[in-house]
Amino acid sequence: MGLRDAARYAAHQLGQTGALAATAGHDRPDQGGPIRIDRLYPDAHLARAVREVRVHKTPWDHDAVEVVFSRRLFVQGLRREVEPVPPPQWAFVPAA
Repeated sequence: MGLRDAARYAAHQLGQTGALAATAGHDRPDQGGPIRIDRLYPDAHLARAVREVRVHKTPWDHDAVEVVFSRRLFVQGLRREVEPVPPPQWAFVPAA
């Protein structure tokens, strides 16, 4: 079923726009400035269990990304008892 970006799921399905915060490049304008490059990708069933994605500021060059899962939905996802999160519309390539 493929992988899903936990932060995009949290932002678009749960309304947590802070999940898409930049995680690197805060002090490096010479490298393009702040950008979100640290990501977590659960599979399509486990993505259904995502409840919150937090970006924690750190003193290092990359901020920490924390994904909070529902334990019940995570177990159901492992057992494939929940519907998978469909791929985003932009992921589809039209047939030639």
